[in-house]
Amino acid sequence: MSAQILVIEDLPANLELLRALLEAFGHKVDGAPDGLTGLEAIRQKRPDMVLCDLQMDGLDGFGVAEAIRRDESLRDLPLVAVTALVADGVAERVENSGFDGYITKPIEARRFVPQIEQYLPESLRLLPPDGLSI
Repeated sequence: MSAQILVIEDLPANLELLRALLEAFGHKVDGAPDGLTGLEAIRQKRPDMVLCDLQMDGLDGFGVAEAIRRDESLRDLPLVAVTALVADGVAERVENSGFDGYITKPIEARRFVPQIEQYLPESLRLLPPDGLSI
């Protein structure tokens, strides 16, 4: 069974890259161009996982994480930051903000899907436990 994954990403090229990689492995992907639209999509579509950029105009990724973790019905939703932000203290801030994980851009295409699948329930993982070599 594949996962329904929402990608919140303000750069269309990045969104399409993540969509292509995830769909190539069999996952279903929806996209949102900003944090507010992403939160609406989360509440309407109830995805199995959210991948979220941190740096976006309006509601940024940290705000998205805060809103998700405050909502009792969404509190256990796997949430992974995918960002180019690599300054000192960012990983700690990401963890303290309620994200389950953190993947830096530029992403490594062959490692990306195995990296995010570790945050999915086993029943929704499509790769073997030891990953996949491409």
